[in-house]
Amino acid sequence: MKTYVIHYTKLKERKEFMDSQLAQQQLDHVYINAFDKEDLTPEIIKGFYEKSAVNYENKIRGLWDQEEFKYRELNLPEISCTIKHFEAIKQIADSQDAYGLVLEDDVVFTPSFKSKFEEFLTRTPPNWDAIFIGSGCGSTFQTLKLNDEIKSKKINDFCFLVDHPATNCAEAYLIKRDAAQSVRDSVYPFNLISDWELAYQFSKFNHQVYWWYPSLIDQGSKSGMYESTLDLGQR
Repeated sequence: MKTYVIHYTKLKERKEFMDSQLAQQQLDHVYINAFDKEDLTPEIIKGFYEKSAVNYENKIRGLWDQEEFKYRELNLPEISCTIKHFEAIKQIADSQDAYGLVLEDDVVFTPSFKSKFEEFLTRTPPNWDAIFIGSGCGSTFQTLKLNDEIKSKKINDFCFLVDHPATNCAEAYLIKRDAAQSVRDSVYPFNLISDWELAYQFSKFNHQVYWWYPSLIDQGSKSGMYESTLDLGQR
């Protein structure tokens, strides 16, 4: 398994901590460094992102409350982060690996990660297209969805099949190569921030998306370890 780390190159402290964690977990990895916000020209942005209220509304219809989440333009950090996510997915799609792990650069591995990852993966139904293994929006958000029998189906003591929209932020997820290929061929131009656009694409292709709970990875920007570099926006 190769790990793809979404990284903003100005955050050197994060990279140092990630380097130490990845070495400890013995994960083969690559950093997705291109397309920092400072490098985004209008021409580059136009190749990836489309400012379209119509397409925004079409994508969120049926997934989120259109009255609550009105159209807005993404800011440069959000565009940068979203491009990096889909560039990571493109690399997985173009690889020979069965799947890849995508991480954001503020993640923190739980002490049980190494001992439980293989067990959890073995006990997850083989029809999975993506698995969210991080705490994302936090335990309150997770438990609300996972305790709702309409929105999720409990498979075993840690694995849940969730209904669309099926993302939980995007700081830590596995995606199979076939699913990555369908997303790669469909996603551009995107209209939503990374986790929302990914949720739309998963719904579009009816991908089977699972969550692991309790999670094996925490998000430093949610726990207070790091200051968030993204406007909360749609999330």
